[in-house]
Amino acid sequence: MKLSLFLLMFAAPLLAFGQSKADYTIPVHVLESHIGLSCNTTKGTSSCKSTQVLTAQVEGKKYELESETFFSKGLVALGDYQAKPGDHKEKPTGEFTRSYDLMFPDGSTRTFNVIGQME
Repeated sequence: MKLSLFLLMFAAPLLAFGQSKADYTIPVHVLESHIGLSCNTTKGTSSCKSTQVLTAQVEGKKYELESETFFSKGLVALGDYQAKPGDHKEKPTGEFTRSYDLMFPDGSTRTFNVIGQME
């Protein structure tokens, strides 16, 4: 029993990683990368958090993408990455919300929300 639990604990993440890498089929080309701030006021209290902001070409469209980050992670390098679609909602007015999960060369991932669209 203990051996099967041990194997399950260590094999499951490896299996999940192997399967999920195939889901990252959307090419993303990062054109710009910088650290930004996102600030909110809730119940009279202000708070700010660091964000990673990218300008990227995703499936032929130019987007501004944002993800929460810590400055110590550094900037995302310019270049080509693979992504998979995240949440996507579209209204009859044409407005939309969308996110992409970006995979880095080491296999780690981070979710980026679309916060701007350009031609």
